[in-house]
Amino acid sequence: MKVTKRQLRRIIREYGRSEHDAEARGMVASYQRGYSDGYEAPHLQATTGRDPEYLRGYEDGAADAKDGRAGKYIKEARRKVLKEGSLQGAEERFTEALSEYVMILDEELGYDIPHDQLKAEVMNLVDGHFEFLEHHRQNPEMYQ
Repeated sequence: MKVTKRQLRRIIREYGRSEHDAEARGMVASYQRGYSDGYEAPHLQATTGRDPEYLRGYEDGAADAKDGRAGKYIKEARRKVLKEGSLQGAEERFTEALSEYVMILDEELGYDIPHDQLKAEVMNLVDGHFEFLEHHRQNPEMYQ
């Protein structure tokens, strides 16, 4: 049986997100919960019987709290909040979405589509968005 490039990419995209990825995300979440708990209440002992990632996170969080350091997850959360409302953050999210859109568009059109054609499709989408914004500006009552 012959598998096309398109089918292969779909297979990789669908099955590339394996149980291992889910397990890794669970470990990170467990570590982060432990870190947060340890940072917020370093005087309490971590509950025994918890998974090793939680305990490791708890110990790291408690150590940072005792040393008076702003925890790495707290710093990261602050940075994320500041970045979300910024132009730089918006540009990063837009670039990621645009890359995904172009990849899917290339798949849908049959792969190896010339860049000029992909760019024209993207520009049509952008033009349509600005036409919508102009129509909304001129007819706000239609969008209430």
